Amino acid sequence: MYDSKVYTEVYEIINIFPSKERKKIPVKWYQLIESKRDKDYEFDARDENVILLPDTEKILSVIYTDYLASEEERKIIKAKEESFVKKNYNKEIQNEDVELKIETSKIMIKSEERFLDKLFNRIKYFLKFKK
Repeated sequence: MYDSKVYTEVYEIINIFPSKERKKIPVKWYQLIESKRDKDYEFDARDENVILLPDTEKILSVIYTDYLASEEERKIIKAKEESFVKKNYNKEIQNEDVELKIETSKIMIKSEERFLDKLFNRIKYFLKFKK
């Protein structure tokens, strides 16, 4: 699922949390992270210029929203997630509408005779009546 380096980064970051915050994280989560980490991977969570792996950020955001955030912060996060989902849903609907309009416009296009063909056919038509 995730690379063991990700678990190492998460583990090291959790270990620099104050003990009060660390205790909010369930023991099973902590044990899972500890068991899956790469013990050979060197990671310094105290370095200010450290670049986290994208999956590390994802796991930390889940831990924060589920265990560390206050009720008020959770409500704000949930509201932002809902608005994000609605915006994406609206974009999908708009894209479907555009695709539908393109398809209907393709259906509405009928093949018309070219001008010269039309003229030539009319001349033939008049010549038939003169005979």
